[in-house]
Amino acid sequence: MVPLYKELLACASEMADVLTPHVGDATIGPKGETDMLPGDVFSRDMALLASADAVIAEVSIPSLGVGYELGCAVAESKPVLCLYHEGASLALSAIICGNPLLAVKEYGLAEEAKAQVASFIRSLEPEEPSRNEHERRALHT
Repeated sequence: MVPLYKELLACASEMADVLTPHVGDATIGPKGETDMLPGDVFSRDMALLASADAVIAEVSIPSLGVGYELGCAVAESKPVLCLYHEGASLALSAIICGNPLLAVKEYGLAEEAKAQVASFIRSLEPEEPSRNEHERRALHT
């Protein structure tokens, strides 16, 4: 999944400020970020989430941490895009796909996922231009 994450991060970075580029780090294994204390990871990620305008999550591989962050994002009324690979070996949780507050999009190819990311970010733009035309949305991925 890391190559896909890198592609999605690159796509999102063209349109918005990505606050969590570390999710594409190939050194993060199944045990997570072992070079940081759990409390430090929590504090960092919750601060990043609080400063984000929206959240994009790849949810094909179940993750308790991602699920927690999605719940926090919904509680904070942040727009959320959940990407799910149609060929994933595990079914997507009904809590995710049944939540009307989450935009859940299936994809087959990386290009489809990137198109969904671009469409989601465009949907965040205000209908009226802001005073600062160079203002970009901050994303928690």
